[in-house]
Amino acid sequence: MKNLYMSSSLLTKDEFIKIQSIFEKVWGKDTAFFEVQDDWSNENKALGQCAVTSLMVFDLLGGKIIYDKPSFHLWNELPEGSRQDFSRIKFNDDRNFSVTKYQTKEEIITGETAIKNKTLQKYLLLKKRFEEFYPG
Repeated sequence: MKNLYMSSSLLTKDEFIKIQSIFEKVWGKDTAFFEVQDDWSNENKALGQCAVTSLMVFDLLGGKIIYDKPSFHLWNELPEGSRQDFSRIKFNDDRNFSVTKYQTKEEIITGETAIKNKTLQKYLLLKKRFEEFYPG
């Protein structure tokens, strides 16, 4: 599986690749979802990164955050309707994703699972690292 880029008036393919390469530099075991931290590796840097990544993309580009319950996966829908997924590569199969619901930033960082995972702290850590490479 590869990451999803959809043609967008807000995000060129080159910009997508630039942002994706930054994520690959700044993702770490310490920003991964707690249930998969032990499985996180440099070979699969996107593992456990969908929540913090979708929050960062939301900050950069706005729009909505999509949640697929069966795959426990989050990704973004930009304001003009394109869907962008910077962490889909973590899956080793060609699964199809669906919109179970849209989640707000607040729901993602304050829910029960988020508190247990320390999502807010992980997101702030990822954001700090990301902004070192992408100050705009």
